[in-house]
Amino acid sequence: ITSISNKIPLNEKIKYNAIKIMRWIMNNYSIILNGKNPMITAGAIIYYACLLNKQHISQRLVAYCVGVSEVSIRKRFIELKENVSFPMIC
Repeated sequence: ITSISNKIPLNEKIKYNAIKIMRWIMNNYSIILNGKNPMITAGAIIYYACLLNKQHISQRLVAYCVGVSEVSIRKRFIELKENVSFPMIC
């Protein structure tokens, strides 16, 4: 998460929230991470952390920084949103 978020102009609160969310998912929902590209998952979590903190960031920018397509970020974000009850971390 840190390597991706350093490429995007984000404040420290968003970076911290993204790391917190990733740890929470790893502890509570690690089964849905099995066999998934961790960079795409990290990108989707950064995108989610930005949404929580009301900072506009495009999926295109996140995908570019991760090195994947926008569709990959979008699909993983939707997959996480449907399968994980995200905590309200703000």
